Amino acid sequence: MYYKVSIYLLFFIFSCSSSLKAQWLDHRQGELIVDLVDEVDGKSWCASQPELSSFKKLSDPLNIWLLEYDHDVYHELAVDQSVRKQPQVETLQFNHFVSLRAIPNDALFGQQWQHRNVGQSGGEVNADFDTPDAWDLTTGGVTTNGDTIVVCVIDNGLDSDHEDLAPNLWVNRDEIPNNGIDDDQNGFIDDVNGWNTRFDNNIIEGGSHGTSVSGIVGARGDNGIGVAGMNWRVKIMMVRNDFIAAESEVIQSYSYALEQRIAYDNTDGQEGAYVVATNASWGIDGGQPEDSPIWCSLYDQLGLRGILNIGATANENVDVDIVGDLPTSCPSEFLIGVTNLNDNDQKVTGAAFGSTSIDLGAYGEQVFTTVINNNYGNFLGTSAAAPAVTGAVALLYSLPCSSFGQLLESDPEGAARLVKEVILESATPNSSLAGITVSGGRLNVDEAMQELADLCESCLPPSSIKVNAEGPEVLISWNTIADVESVQFRYRPVGSSMPFTVIDNPTPPLDLSSEIGFCRDIEYQFTYSCGGIALQTELASFQTDGCCELPEEFTAIVFSTFAAAFEWSEVFAGQVYQIRYRPIGSQNWFEEETQGNGVLVTNLSPCTNYEAEIRTDCDTAATSFGQSIQFLTPGCGACFDAPYCTPADFSNGSEWIARVNIGNLLDQSSGPETNGYNNYGLSVQAPTLARGGQYPFTGLPGYSGTQFGEEFKVWIDFNQDGIFSSIEVAAEADADDGDPAIDVITIPDNAEVGTTRMRVIMEFNNVSSACPSTSRPGEIEDYCVEIVASPGCVPPEILSIDITDDLVSVINWSSSLAPGGEYLLRYRLVDSSDPWTEVILTGNSYSIDLSDLCDVYELQIASYCDGQAGEFNAASFNSCTSVSEPDASALWQLAPNPATDQFQILLTPDEQLDQVDVYDLTGRQIQKYQELSGNQLNVQSSGWVSGVYLIRIRSKSGLMATRRLLIR
Repeated sequence: MYYKVSIYLLFFIFSCSSSLKAQWLDHRQGELIVDLVDEVDGKSWCASQPELSSFKKLSDPLNIWLLEYDHDVYHELAVDQSVRKQPQVETLQFNHFVSLRAIPNDALFGQQWQHRNVGQSGGEVNADFDTPDAWDLTTGGVTTNGDTIVVCVIDNGLDSDHEDLAPNLWVNRDEIPNNGIDDDQNGFIDDVNGWNTRFDNNIIEGGSHGTSVSGIVGARGDNGIGVAGMNWRVKIMMVRNDFIAAESEVIQSYSYALEQRIAYDNTDGQEGAYVVATNASWGIDGGQPEDSPIWCSLYDQLGLRGILNIGATANENVDVDIVGDLPTSCPSEFLIGVTNLNDNDQKVTGAAFGSTSIDLGAYGEQVFTTVINNNYGNFLGTSAAAPAVTGAVALLYSLPCSSFGQLLESDPEGAARLVKEVILESATPNSSLAGITVSGGRLNVDEAMQELADLCESCLPPSSIKVNAEGPEVLISWNTIADVESVQFRYRPVGSSMPFTVIDNPTPPLDLSSEIGFCRDIEYQFTYSCGGIALQTELASFQTDGCCELPEEFTAIVFSTFAAAFEWSEVFAGQVYQIRYRPIGSQNWFEEETQGNGVLVTNLSPCTNYEAEIRTDCDTAATSFGQSIQFLTPGCGACFDAPYCTPADFSNGSEWIARVNIGNLLDQSSGPETNGYNNYGLSVQAPTLARGGQYPFTGLPGYSGTQFGEEFKVWIDFNQDGIFSSIEVAAEADADDGDPAIDVITIPDNAEVGTTRMRVIMEFNNVSSACPSTSRPGEIEDYCVEIVASPGCVPPEILSIDITDDLVSVINWSSSLAPGGEYLLRYRLVDSSDPWTEVILTGNSYSIDLSDLCDVYELQIASYCDGQAGEFNAASFNSCTSVSEPDASALWQLAPNPATDQFQILLTPDEQLDQVDVYDLTGRQIQKYQELSGNQLNVQSSGWVSGVYLIRIRSKSGLMATRRLLIR
C-alpha cells in the first residue's frame, strides 16, 4: 500500500474515529458533532473548550452537540485530537454533507449490470463495480484543482456523432477545425479531437470497437438518454490505430498523449490536455517485453508525467507470465493489466491470466454500452474489461480532496502510483482470480474511492521516494504536499538496536554519501506532520554500492568462426575480472583476466557449443565463478549460421502442432510451444535427405477444445541463403477436423549439400507466409535437415513390426536416401522355398492380415528405383498371437505365467516332450531345446528382458502348440 503509518499511530488515530475526512470536502469545515457521556453537562463542557467559537445542542436525550470553530485559525486535525481525548467525549465526527444517491437518469442504465447488478442479466446479484456508491462522492470530470480530466483511448476510432459520446469528446481549443493548418503548432494538423496514426491525419470517425470502449470509460451520464459511463463528464481523446499498427504506430499513439500532457504542464493548462490515463484494448498475443523494450519503456515515461496506462490481456486461457503478452507483460509500475469477468463473478474461460503481469479482473462479458451508429448494445472480452479500469482511474482523479489535489500538483508521478495502488489494494477478493492475478481480486470502484477518501483524512506521506546508492553517491529524494509542516529522516544499519541517526527538515535530495560506508544495508523511514499530528512511514531499506559481487550482466558476442567478445557490467568494487570458457563437456578451461569490462578471444573452434563464467576480484575479497552463459560458434552450416527471420509469436492456446513426421527419419511430438514458436535445431538430430529423394510428410494438429481447420506448410532453404522463398515450399496440405495433413517432400536435384533450415507452419485456415509479422492462431517449428547427394538405390531401415489386436502385422520403415518414393516389400515362411509374396509401395508402412496365419516369417524390403529393386534389408516376425490348437490346451501347462526367474512346461503323463522353441514378438528365436525326454522342462529365465515371448512345444506324438508367456 502506498500510504503507510506506524502501527501505534494507526491505532491511535483510527480507534478514535472512522470518518475524519478533513481534507476531502465531504463535510462542513470548522464543525464537529460530539456525543457526550450522559452524565456530562453539555453546555458547561462546551463553554470550557477554548477553540470553540459557538456550540448548539442537537439532541437533548442523547446529549449530542454541534461544535463550531474557526478553521482558518485551528487545524481540524488538531481540534479533533484535543476534543476526542477528553473523558467526557463518547464519540466525535465531522458534520458531513448529505445528498441524494447518485443514480443517473439515463434511460438504459438499468441494463448496465456492471454498475449495479440486481440479477437483470441472469447473473449473480451484486456482481458489479458498486459504481453508484462511488458516484455519491464524484461523477468525474475535473480534479479538485479544476483540471479537466482527459482519457486517451487508443483504438479503431469512434462514432463521434453518438448522442452519448459527442458531449464528452476532448476538444483541442487551440486548433481551428478543418482549415488544413497546424494552428497550435504541435505537429498535428487539425487534431481537434485526437489523431489517426495509421494515416497520419485527424480522421478519428468510425470504429465500432472504439465506440464501445469509449462508452465504458465515459458515456455522458445523467443526461436522460442511453447509458452512463464510469465517468459522466470525462473527456475522451481518441487516437485511432485500427489494430493493424506496427510498433512505430504504437509508440506514436502513446507519444501523442504524452505530448499533450507535457504541453498542458508546461503552459499551466493553456495548451495540450490533462491526460491521466490511456486505454489499450489490443496487443500482441505471446509478445515478449525483451523484444519490445522501447514500447515497454513508454509506460515509465508516461508515468513520470502522471499518466496511468491500462491494457487488456489476451482473450485466450493462457498464463501470460509463461507465454508472454504485450502490453500487459511490460514490467512497468505505471501499467495495469486487466482480465475479464462475467456476470456470475467468474473469470471468463477465454481470458488470460498471470500472477505477475495481470493485476486484477473487471466485468467485461456482455456489458451494455454504446455501439456504432448512435445505438446501444452488448460488448464483450478483455477489450470491455480494461476500459472499466481506465474509467475508474479517471474517476478517482476527480475526488474532491484537498491533499490529493496537492499531490497532483507537487508529484504527478506519485499520484499515479497512489491511484494504481489504491485500485489494487481495494480490489474485492475473487476465487477465480486468486493466485493467478497480482491482487487476486476484481475492480470495486466504491471501495477504491473510499480508500482514497480515507487517505484524505490525514496527512499524505512523502511520495516518489527514490534512493540512488550507485557508486560513491547515496542520495535520497522525495516529494511532499503543501500541508506537510515538517519532515524528519532517520536511518540506521538494518537489524541494529542502535538509535536512529535523525535529520530534521532535510531538503531533497538528501546527500548521505559521506555518512554511510560502502556495502552497507540501511533501513530508514520518514516522520512527517500536519496540524501538529506526527505520522511515520513504514521502515524501508537499501544497500549502498561497493560490495564485491558478480556483474549483473554477462554476455558473449560471437564475431566469426574463431572469435568472440565477452562483455559485462562493471562492479563498483571490482579491481580485476577473470573469465574462463571451454567447449561444453570438456574438462579444461581457457582463462582470461582484465581490468576492463570486456575481452576478445580468438582461439575458438567452429561449430562448437561453449560455456563461459566470470568472477570478480576486489580489493580485499573475490567472488566465486558464476554467471554461466552458453554460446555456439559459427561453422555449423546454414541452419545455424544463416540469418533466418524470426516470425511473430503465434497464438497457440487452443491449437498447435502436435506432431511432425518426415518419412520416419524425423518424428517429433510436442505440446504448445512457448509463444507459439520453437527452434528444434539444437535439440533434435537433423534427418538426412538426399537429392532427388521423396519423403512422406505428416503434420498433426493438437487442440485444447474445438477442432479448427488448419493448413500446414513446409519450407526448406534449399539454396541455403537464409531466406525462405516461394519456390522453396516443400509441402503444403490441409488438416480438417483434427485429421493429419499429408503430403510428399521432394528434394530438388540442385539443392545445396549441407545442413540447412526447415520451417513448419500450421495456421488456422491458411498459412500466410514463412515469416509472419503479426500474431496468428497456430504454431511454428524450425528444424535442421542435412541435404546429401543421392547415394544410389539404398535400402530403407526397418523401424518396427507390430502385431495388433486384430491380428494384423504393421511394418514401419524409414524413407530411403534413394531417388523416387517406391519400395518393394516381400515376405514368406522362414526357411521356405515358396515364392515371395511381393508388393510395391509408396508409403512408409504396410499391414499384413494374419488372422489365418500362425508361424514365423521372414520379411525383406528394398528401395525400388527405375523399375529395379536395390539392396534388401531383412527381418523376421512371428504371427502367432494365441494358442494355435485349442484342443491341446488340456494336454500341457505353462506355469507360472507371468514368470520372473524361471518357469515350467508340464505335459500330461501320456505325452513326452521332443522340442521347445522360444521366440520374441519380432520372430527372433531366443532359446531352442531339442531331443528332450520326459513330460516336463524347467527353464531358467532370470536373464531375459521383460516382455512377451512365444513358447512353442512339439511332443514325440506330434502334438504342436504355442502359448504366450509374460516375463516381468
